Amino acid sequence: MQYGSNLNLSIEKLSKEIISQYEFNCGNEYINNCFKNSINNIDTADFVYIDRTNDKLVAYYSLSCSSIMINSNSSLINLAPAVEISVFALAQDYQGLLMYEDDDFNLSVHILDKIIEKIVNFTDEQCGAGRIVLYSVPQAYNFYRNYGFNDFIELMKPAASKTTEDCIPMYLNLE
Repeated sequence: MQYGSNLNLSIEKLSKEIISQYEFNCGNEYINNCFKNSINNIDTADFVYIDRTNDKLVAYYSLSCSSIMINSNSSLINLAPAVEISVFALAQDYQGLLMYEDDDFNLSVHILDKIIEKIVNFTDEQCGAGRIVLYSVPQAYNFYRNYGFNDFIELMKPAASKTTEDCIPMYLNLE
């Protein structure tokens, strides 16, 4: 049986060459199309994890600058700086893959740990933000809840976007 700890993973900035060289299928057509068309999107920084052992694409994710709109008692809206995980998906072949034998820790948690570590380093060294925000598809909601993400509270307002209308807005405090 294969385990995530046996993979030789590399992280790469997404490029036209990677898009043409690798197929990506996470089981969600919208996200698959995001991967194919991401090179044209200047609002996100896109990355992939590649399994160098099997020369396959493992995961695709996108990051962008964001904020959480928080209503106050006045007519003003406060903006809390955040980094948004716009997309995070594993290829179907790697979904549910355990990192180690006899352990519940899986590859998706390992990769999300690395993404959050990257965000924390960025917010500490480059541009401050105290939160990570994402808009979860219903199928991934429990994954993010178990990781520690919370639903937006009543005063928080999600961004208005056609692409997130069926998604659940969530956040993680970095403090």
